[in-house]
Amino acid sequence: MKRITIIILLLASLSGISTAQKFRFEAGYGFASNSMNDLKLAYDMILKGLPVAGKITDDFPSLPFESFAITAQLGEAFIFGLTGTHNTTGARISYKDFSGEYKFDSKLTSWTPGLRIGANLFKGKISVSGFADVAYSFTKLKTDEIMLTFKEKKSYKANSFSVQPQIRLSHQIRQFEISLNGGYQYDFGGVFTLGGNKMINTITDESVSANWSGYRFMLNLGYCFRKSKPALLE
Repeated sequence: MKRITIIILLLASLSGISTAQKFRFEAGYGFASNSMNDLKLAYDMILKGLPVAGKITDDFPSLPFESFAITAQLGEAFIFGLTGTHNTTGARISYKDFSGEYKFDSKLTSWTPGLRIGANLFKGKISVSGFADVAYSFTKLKTDEIMLTFKEKKSYKANSFSVQPQIRLSHQIRQFEISLNGGYQYDFGGVFTLGGNKMINTITDESVSANWSGYRFMLNLGYCFRKSKPALLE
């Protein structure tokens, strides 16, 4: 059902783009904070359960992310289009002494296609617009555990919906546009699974979910152009 909903939204957006008169292609680079509350709790439990005094050297920190958007404008205000983002973060527990080494690494990546809906709020040298991205994240979690001669690697998957309201400040130079976005992503979370089985925190006996909720700040470079009118309308 979720996949069908996404396909319908994408087809509706593409249909609208075909009738729009103004288009924008943009690429962005920004920084994101990530909640990952379930995974952080699971890491704390692993650390407390170790027979040695290990430490968490990385705990799902804020890292850069990349994005792109293809948007269209109807009239003077309404904006809609397609978006995509790629996010990464991770964590590490480590311990090492003369007798051996323990290491537990987690690497998270997500690809998030979505639909953008918004409006121009103010037009000037510095224009202001507001919009929301409704998206669906495909997340992969890879774990790598090493303890003496024991080694184990696992790969989990999780899918989740998210909504990201944003405010944008932009400045256009001919057909190019530089803009700065700020907003917050609300991720509804998706349970990690491995071969159809849920990832369970063995201490709390609860399932573990991905949660990309957090602040987003992004710098974008865009290219704008208008759809040419038929000769009879000129």
